[in-house]
Amino acid sequence: MSLTSFGRKNRLSGKSTFRRLFAQGATLRSHWLALTFLPNAGSHTRFGCTVRRQATKGGACRNRLKRWLREAFRRNQALLPSGIDLVAVVLKIPEGLTFQRLEEEFLGLSRRLALQPKSSFRESGSTEPLP
Repeated sequence: MSLTSFGRKNRLSGKSTFRRLFAQGATLRSHWLALTFLPNAGSHTRFGCTVRRQATKGGACRNRLKRWLREAFRRNQALLPSGIDLVAVVLKIPEGLTFQRLEEEFLGLSRRLALQPKSSFRESGSTEPLP
């Protein structure tokens, strides 16, 4: 599997996994996007995404935003630190949002995440691996 794929080993799934990540992880925010992260026991980065229902007008828009977030992760996962679980949350949708704008916002937060010292990952939550 290539580095730019988004296979099963790169996916976060399960309600309990997301809950633990939100409860114990640290968060980086922009005006309308947030990245919550927590170290995992593996050597690869796992990704999940959510879009607040209040942020969209319907399910089709929410699903498009989630596809865009997964694609932004797939294209730029080499820039992220390895061994973390990461959830992107769209808090609200800015006027005229395009994939390019969403990817730029994701990249900005990813760069901030990459600059975080590993010690801040440990302080942000439990070091127990997520199931």
